[in-house]
Amino acid sequence: MDRGSDAVKRRIADSPEGAPERRRAFTGNPPADFANHRPTSTAVFTPISASTSSSAPAPPRGPPGPDTGAGVTENALRPDRGGKEGRTTEVKANFFSIQKLPTSKLFHYDISITPEIPPKRARQLWGFLEKQPDFAREHARIAFDGRANAFSVSELKVVGKAIAVQIEMPGGGSARPGAKSNMFTIKIVFVATIDVSELQLFLERRGPFTPSCATAIQALNVVLTHKPFSNMVNVGRSVYIPDGARDLGGGIEKWDGIFQSIRPGQGQCFVNIDTTATAFIKGGNAAEVIGEILKLRDLRNALRNGEIARVEGLLKGCDFTVTRDRNQRRYKLIRLSEKSADRTYFDMVSSDGSTKKVSVKEYFAHTYGCVLRYPELPCFGAKGKGSTSYFPAELCYINPGQHYKKKLNEEQVASMIKATAIRPDAREDKIKRSLRILDFNTNPYLSAFGLQISPDMMTIPARVLPSPTIEFLNHAQEKPQMGAWQIHKSRQFKQPARLDSWGILAFEREDRAGRSIGAFLRLLIEVLSSAGVAVVATRPPIVYGQIQGDVQREVNAAQSRAEQEFHRPPQLLLVLLPNKGQIYPMVKAYCETNGRGLMTQCALLPKIQKANDQYCRLLACKINTKLGGVVSTLAPNDMPFMEKRNTLIIGADVSHPSPGEDNNKPSIASVVASIDDDGYKFIGRLFLQDARLEVIETLQTVVQEIIYNYKKTTGHHPKRILVYRDGVSESQFPEILRTEVMAIKAACLKLDNLQSHAGLQGTSRSTLYHVLLDENRFTSDALQRLTYNLCHVYSRCPKALSIVPAVQYAHMLAYRARYYLDYGTGSNNGTQLGPMKISDELMNSMFFV
Repeated sequence: MDRGSDAVKRRIADSPEGAPERRRAFTGNPPADFANHRPTSTAVFTPISASTSSSAPAPPRGPPGPDTGAGVTENALRPDRGGKEGRTTEVKANFFSIQKLPTSKLFHYDISITPEIPPKRARQLWGFLEKQPDFAREHARIAFDGRANAFSVSELKVVGKAIAVQIEMPGGGSARPGAKSNMFTIKIVFVATIDVSELQLFLERRGPFTPSCATAIQALNVVLTHKPFSNMVNVGRSVYIPDGARDLGGGIEKWDGIFQSIRPGQGQCFVNIDTTATAFIKGGNAAEVIGEILKLRDLRNALRNGEIARVEGLLKGCDFTVTRDRNQRRYKLIRLSEKSADRTYFDMVSSDGSTKKVSVKEYFAHTYGCVLRYPELPCFGAKGKGSTSYFPAELCYINPGQHYKKKLNEEQVASMIKATAIRPDAREDKIKRSLRILDFNTNPYLSAFGLQISPDMMTIPARVLPSPTIEFLNHAQEKPQMGAWQIHKSRQFKQPARLDSWGILAFEREDRAGRSIGAFLRLLIEVLSSAGVAVVATRPPIVYGQIQGDVQREVNAAQSRAEQEFHRPPQLLLVLLPNKGQIYPMVKAYCETNGRGLMTQCALLPKIQKANDQYCRLLACKINTKLGGVVSTLAPNDMPFMEKRNTLIIGADVSHPSPGEDNNKPSIASVVASIDDDGYKFIGRLFLQDARLEVIETLQTVVQEIIYNYKKTTGHHPKRILVYRDGVSESQFPEILRTEVMAIKAACLKLDNLQSHAGLQGTSRSTLYHVLLDENRFTSDALQRLTYNLCHVYSRCPKALSIVPAVQYAHMLAYRARYYLDYGTGSNNGTQLGPMKISDELMNSMFFV
């Protein structure tokens, strides 16, 4: 199956390119020779990780044609007919061929709705419009994206006209919660005619990828999704169904969904269909949902302030329905009352004009004869006339199908992973069931546009590459099996570090954890020593900190104790935490951005209480790497490209604010680069830039600094640069070539003046790389083998990754930077754009692993 399969390990499909939303790129190098020690070639990759539905790789398609102007991407073309190395096989891909495309031109229209409403309401309004006799009689089916674009196979007669539509939403109320009127104005304006034949020429490799091709694919995607998006709950580019919803705890549940998208392929287009899952707020009686959030069995007790704040934080902004007599009305939650229903008062105007203060409980008893069962619960507050209107929780019904945008807690994440991890055969069955739900054969919009989609999943050729050999000290070797290998007790790290000074900070009481911590430290020191690490300081001091205490004060105390004990600053502080809650990011933000800096390694107390040799060995891998050592390397013959000439590897990514986060939060550009000739030791740099900006603005400066550090470590400049760039959509390829590649070249000129991993559970997801620029003259085999082998040199564990470690390190560093934004100070608190501060002692180390 496309996006990987546990049954298909280390397979690389022979398809040259795809067209997913999110992909990783490989771009080739700076200009040709530029002085004696300047790099002579650069490569830039954009790999596609299928970690989200929108990033699934596409089937093969031909290379783009010659550059004819705007909209044409000049990607590097394959130098051969594809790789031959490895064992050939076949894999199933969740792509379904489009057997027939529209034969006529399509018409593109701009849609504006006044007053403005969200897409879900806009689609309901559009459906109402389509059912009007006059409109339906004059127009064929029109596909609408719910925002501003509509596509038709025939010209509309209402172009330029403003259509007044009055709509009564199901269940009473208006199209918008709180709207004063049900009257809307829809204006339709012609944009352009789309010539689908240009797309057909491109698919047949007889023409370039023009702007009309891109617009045609956009139009076909709107046609494909119009019906399911109109009839089902949608989040992003997926639709979700409540059937089989799974409780994640805390008032949150998992819904299964379906992702579908049209992708250009070789000779034809394809529909990529995959299963997805996301979290929703649990629908139902609000009082019962409150009980689930707080894990309360008895709802007859008043809630504490902290509990009210917790419920409000989770439910704020959700839609709910209030039932009074036979009337129902929808509202949006803006706050919970600070007090319970029997203690929340307002002024009620009597029929004689007098006013008196009554509680919410008394009002509903007097007006509706409703005796509350749980008057001690807070009320749901919604926007009213001039003030907040409050309703008893037990009379409120939280409407189902509301996406939960906030971060899941650890228990919910674990439940989500467990619920979504399914084997490839089960995933295939689920995708086939999705086809029955989508029901292409009875979709009137597909029929109107002449789209015919095959019900059969594609089978494509693939190759299984041979695993590289992992090498430890004294040439001891291990051969990976299914993407993993063991670090036996007899194996010592390739480059063991030395530990002269360190300390322990445990956020727990000594009488509770002292004995288990002592046993764990003895085992950890034994494992470190057996792996070759010279542990000179065998008795590090232990400081027991308060969980609710000042984190900075506790860290400083542990650091001082270690410095007093060993008469030198500690190389490492081992921090033992009860859970990975708020303490963890606070420790990382403080230790990695303040003063000289302090290297930290965190471990969870529940895990160390039952720690074994393998757990300590994984911990030892991280510690050795942070201290400047190397856990393992590839055997000499498995890295021919790296050995021929001095090569610099760069991984880059831009992390954007998550959905639901503050829109004012900046994006984080993360650049990680190797500083040794073998590509095992890395440093990283961080920069804050405008939110949602994908291009790394400061790349020239950071590459200059990286090359300087590379030379400082190795004594020479790199002769070649490989750049693995993540998170770039296909539409951004030209911009990346124009900006970031040129920035790398400019930095060089100023000097001296595939699938590789084995899934732990569920279905593994393939990675697709796009070569944007290659000045190294790679063959397909050489490039695929190099990238695949690099995935085996991840320092945190003895397993192969789905992407090269440079990109994974960039992910980790960018994620770490979110802690700096939330808990850092000064330039790291998100108030100003530019470089993010990393402590001097840590900035040229692998502190982020």
